[in-house]
Amino acid sequence: MRFLIIIISVIFLPLMAGAQFYYGLQTDFGKSRVQYKEFNWTSYQYERFDTYYYRGGKPLAQYTAKQAHQLLSKIEKQWVFNYEKRIQFVIYNTFSDFKQSNIGYKQHDEYNIGGKTQIVGTKVLLYFDGDYNHLKKQIAAGITKILLNEMMYGGNMADAFTNSTLLNLPDWFVDGLVAFIADPWNMQMENRVKDKIGTEDFKNFNHLEKEDAVLAGYSIWHYISNTYGQQAVAELLYMVRLSRNIENGFQFVLGKSVKTINSEWLEYYFQTDVTGIYPSSNQLPIKIKSQEKITQIEISPKGNKIAFVSNEMGKYRIYLYDLKTKKQTKIVSVGHKLDRITDLTVPVIAWEPKGKKIAFVTEKKGKIQMNYYDISKRKTNRFELQHLQKVLSMSYDKKGKILLLSALRQNQTDIFTFGVVGHKLTNITNDKFLDLHPCFSPNNEFIIFSSNRKGDILYEESQVFSHNKTNDLFLYNYKTESPKLLRLTNTPEINETNPKPIKDNLYWFLADENGLNNRFSVKIDSVKVETDTSFFYQKNFTISPFTNYNRDIICFDTKPKAKHLVEVLYLNGNYSIYDKKLSRKIKKPEINLTDSYFLQLKNNKIESEFEPEKSNRDSLWKENKVDIQNYQFGTFDEINNRISNKENSHFSDNRKTTKLPKARNYFISFTTDYVVSQFDNSYITKSYQPYSNYKMPLFLNPDFDALIKVGTADLFEDYKIIGGVRLSGDLKSNGYMLSFLDNKNRLDKSYIFSRQSINMVKDNALQKVYSYELRGIFNWPFDEVFSTRGSLSFRNDKKVFMSTDIINLIKPNTYSNWITFRSEVVFENTINKGLNLYNGGRYKIFAEYYRLLEDAKTDMIILGLDARNYKKVSHSIIWANRVAASTSFGNQKLLYYMGGVDAWLMPKFNQETDVAENENYSYQTLATNMRGFHQNVRNGNSFFVLNTELRVPLFKYILRRPITSDFINNFQIVTFADFGTAWNGATPFSKENQLNYEVIENGPITITIDKQKNPFVGGFGFGVRSRLFGYFLRADWAWGVEDGYVLPSILYISLGLDF
Repeated sequence: MRFLIIIISVIFLPLMAGAQFYYGLQTDFGKSRVQYKEFNWTSYQYERFDTYYYRGGKPLAQYTAKQAHQLLSKIEKQWVFNYEKRIQFVIYNTFSDFKQSNIGYKQHDEYNIGGKTQIVGTKVLLYFDGDYNHLKKQIAAGITKILLNEMMYGGNMADAFTNSTLLNLPDWFVDGLVAFIADPWNMQMENRVKDKIGTEDFKNFNHLEKEDAVLAGYSIWHYISNTYGQQAVAELLYMVRLSRNIENGFQFVLGKSVKTINSEWLEYYFQTDVTGIYPSSNQLPIKIKSQEKITQIEISPKGNKIAFVSNEMGKYRIYLYDLKTKKQTKIVSVGHKLDRITDLTVPVIAWEPKGKKIAFVTEKKGKIQMNYYDISKRKTNRFELQHLQKVLSMSYDKKGKILLLSALRQNQTDIFTFGVVGHKLTNITNDKFLDLHPCFSPNNEFIIFSSNRKGDILYEESQVFSHNKTNDLFLYNYKTESPKLLRLTNTPEINETNPKPIKDNLYWFLADENGLNNRFSVKIDSVKVETDTSFFYQKNFTISPFTNYNRDIICFDTKPKAKHLVEVLYLNGNYSIYDKKLSRKIKKPEINLTDSYFLQLKNNKIESEFEPEKSNRDSLWKENKVDIQNYQFGTFDEINNRISNKENSHFSDNRKTTKLPKARNYFISFTTDYVVSQFDNSYITKSYQPYSNYKMPLFLNPDFDALIKVGTADLFEDYKIIGGVRLSGDLKSNGYMLSFLDNKNRLDKSYIFSRQSINMVKDNALQKVYSYELRGIFNWPFDEVFSTRGSLSFRNDKKVFMSTDIINLIKPNTYSNWITFRSEVVFENTINKGLNLYNGGRYKIFAEYYRLLEDAKTDMIILGLDARNYKKVSHSIIWANRVAASTSFGNQKLLYYMGGVDAWLMPKFNQETDVAENENYSYQTLATNMRGFHQNVRNGNSFFVLNTELRVPLFKYILRRPITSDFINNFQIVTFADFGTAWNGATPFSKENQLNYEVIENGPITITIDKQKNPFVGGFGFGVRSRLFGYFLRADWAWGVEDGYVLPSILYISLGLDF
């Protein structure tokens, strides 16, 4: 059915604008954001920020406001920086809703060569996963990112343009700092850093990508803060902004180079690695990719099989592993690998007590699905799980009739029972506290769970702000349904989670008492129940450590009758599963926990991580005109003394009040999103060029002109207005465009008006052609990576005869009006690995139909495809391949000129290759890349080309230290080869192909010469690329191969990104 829909879409749906080979290889791909529901937004407007929420999100908005007041003031004081703008917090109730947001969604920007100034944003996107502590970290990270961007790139438009051009900060610097400020004492991140350094993954700093770059940056800032003091962080930021250079900032503040700090940081973490115990149990030979993260593991009730969940950048899989046969089977694989925040809580799995089925919960199109997988039949039965926002964990009772859920409903994380047969959903808890990992005792009388609640009584209502920072373990009497809980732990600084029953009175759980998640046991010696059904108990239970590992236990599982224990650890750069057989009698080991160095450091720290300076200082970041050539870099104490007497109202305590303002409905308003101001040699509009051939072929390459484009958007970026102008040198051939985009619903709509003019020679006269086009564009995404697009457009070509003589002066203007239908299917699943470096694949198949209104019999049909694949060879070395082809037919056709490269700064056109004049061409375009030749080495109404490149970011690959120069960081060497042809006729070898014959006319005599020329040409060579002053520059040296001969080399200097 889906395949049928796709075929129908290609044939009948009109398509996306600017999609085809309008000027060389620059065709648009792009992912999509898919909306499954409509959001009606409401806001609270505070003095310094606004909180936006929708139905059910009011408590989240209030919590966000309280935390934002405190965190904004603390970070400002820590960095000695006054933030003058308003912040908008956009709060989503679930991660599934969060994925539907258009905020941050950039369309068709992959060919922007430079000169783009992204306006510093003031929006913070938040989502609620059931844990208010996680929400607080998101708030802190968002505020940090906004303040950091304002420091580095803010100010007036001139400053923003200068900074965005001259200052490009690496991921480890920005994202690492954001992670550090948001959560300075993240023990899990510290353990991952320690493991990475132990496996020497951090030895080559420039090989780090995405998450690893964040980990490294986090640990570097942590090292700087602990070694040089917290004030050094603010001073570093100031000097980096002032000098627009990271290396200078480190030298001025720390007196050391980035390379020296890098060496000290590595040595620091080598020394902090304390001795610990590694798992002695059997490591299972599971087969997963190194990028896959194991998020949950469940052992079968009989202990003969395990099921585990892995996640690789959003693509999750469920595996079944047989402990006896060692056979591993993948039973579920869903999603695509996407470069975005990953939800590691999906799916959730549980074994049915008989061991014949596995239950798992997934999310699809914003809804919750319950799935039952039959192991013997290999079939899945699924249905929608209603009335819940999200399921965080689940487990069966001993009979398999009830599923115990930790789930999110109405923005509360509570415990529920779910009837397997009747699907009845019943609350066990119903309050604002976080209730996680519930499971039944072996006899089904009790439920043990982890919670951040302060009291021991189940409340119907509670204040969300009044909870513990960590989780304790509680026991609930499921048999009597008493509201009185038995608190098993009471440790404000220790987090206890993931309890598992061993016996009726013995449970295992995870706790980070020593800074690492180790396994503990709690043994309950006596529990009595009074006649009034409330607990009467004595605190006769014993807690004991069972492991003292040097790495975190990610997750573990056991069953009362399984006689096996399975544990997941991240060790030596990989997720590993360890299996341990259990004896009938569980013996308590003799273990003395060793505190991790990180925990010791935290315990010894006296001042808070956000402790402000006592002096009331003005901002170092206020806009000042500084002559860096004559500036003397004094000490920061001198700077502080000069401004210490100035008042700073932002640091006053009255900002901490969070009086609830009046709720307001959201009304659409537009603000500037970005500004493009650059020189380039491309057309502002994306349309084919009118065919021009006066006695010889000619393609009108655009001049190197100024391009100005301004994009505006509403707060949620559902609506955008983009306007642009391309200024020609004589100001008489300017191009203009204006577009409106509506991405609010699943069907994305765009409307574009454009105007372009060119000079051409036709009909023995010089003409100026004015092309006006209006397009209505539609995009229907099936998911984030796969979509069908369509458009309907009207184009008017006005041809004005230039007054070169009396004859042309009196000639009337001529007009041609075209109606165009377009359709395409697009797949885009690439991951950005750096500037002009990708991993993954993308393709497009398209069709266009043109009809001339003045003559209904005059039409033109164009079919084509463009497929590209990018494969990682080693770290950041990418092997890129492209195949493209297109053909046109009808009584009018499109002419393709093959040869050269896109955006060639000094293009050369070969006018010796004839064009078949009997083909009735209406429009023309370029077919690139074909290096080693000038434009028009081949031509025709069809073309095929194959490009392959090996892209090597040289210095990023060979240097181990952090690179502070943007030019050096993005410097690439490439080797390439091109192969293809353009032709008219059925095939490149057909007699109709103009290349295969030559007609010589001399008076009454006409001679036709048959040529034996190979229609295919190729080229090979090498090149270099990098970004300079914000522009991506390319230099290629290529040798063409024609008819078996290698031709002299040609140097191409060009601007442009992939391919």
